[in-house]
Amino acid sequence: MATSGSEWLDGIAYRIWLTSQSVGARFVEVVEHPDVTVTQLGLAVHLDELGAMSASDLSRILKITPQGVSKALRQLEVLGWVSRSPHPDHGRIILFEITDAGRAIALQGRHDAARANREIETLLQAFDLSTLQAALSAVRRGLDQKGKDAGLNE
Repeated sequence: MATSGSEWLDGIAYRIWLTSQSVGARFVEVVEHPDVTVTQLGLAVHLDELGAMSASDLSRILKITPQGVSKALRQLEVLGWVSRSPHPDHGRIILFEITDAGRAIALQGRHDAARANREIETLLQAFDLSTLQAALSAVRRGLDQKGKDAGLNE
């Protein structure tokens, strides 16, 4: 591939960002349904897989603003996919838990995500996926740590 000599156009950060945009758009196409967004589905899957959590915990894990998480959880409550209850030890903390209806949509979401994953993995078949996954995880951990060190991810 020819390079332009541009730190912007040829830079790895920009290429990852462009790829992220393409992958994200395709993921939304495959996973989103008229009554659920990727954010809502991600919250349902996390609650199903990790158990009851606070909105703050979900915000940190998914890297979504607390306002975004609260809005999505309210919609999931309206749909009957999550319920809320007070934390057993910390009365001011509200825990959100997946319902049976939420489990069903989370299962469908996992199936759709698997389809999107297979599609992307097909495009990457010439590469060692475990090495790529490890590299991407290392970049994320490193950048998250830089943000913590700078006081940005607290």
